[in-house]
Amino acid sequence: MTTPLVLACVLLAPQDWPHWRGPGYDGSSAVTGLPREIDAEAGVRWSVELPGPGAGTPIVVGGRVFVTAAVEEAGVLLALAFERESGELAWELE
Repeated sequence: MTTPLVLACVLLAPQDWPHWRGPGYDGSSAVTGLPREIDAEAGVRWSVELPGPGAGTPIVVGGRVFVTAAVEEAGVLLALAFERESGELAWELE
C-alpha cells in the first residue's frame, strides 16, 4: 500500500526546519507570506508517494527533506531523504 501525496514543498524562501515543531520548538517560522492553504495545484513545487504512512513530521536541513514511512506488510520503518528543490529521492534507509 502506498500513501499518496503526503509530502509537498511549496514555493517559499528556504528555512531549515531541523526538528519537530521547527527551529524554535513552537511551530512558528520567520518566513513571511506563507500560503494559508495548499492544494494539489496551487503553490506545490513537488510531491511524492511514500511506501507507507509516517509517524513524524518532515525535517528540512540544507538541501534535503527527511521523512519516515512505515511499511507494515514488511514490518519495517524507513528513513527517506529527498532533494529539497526537485523531490528526487536521495537515499532510503531501513
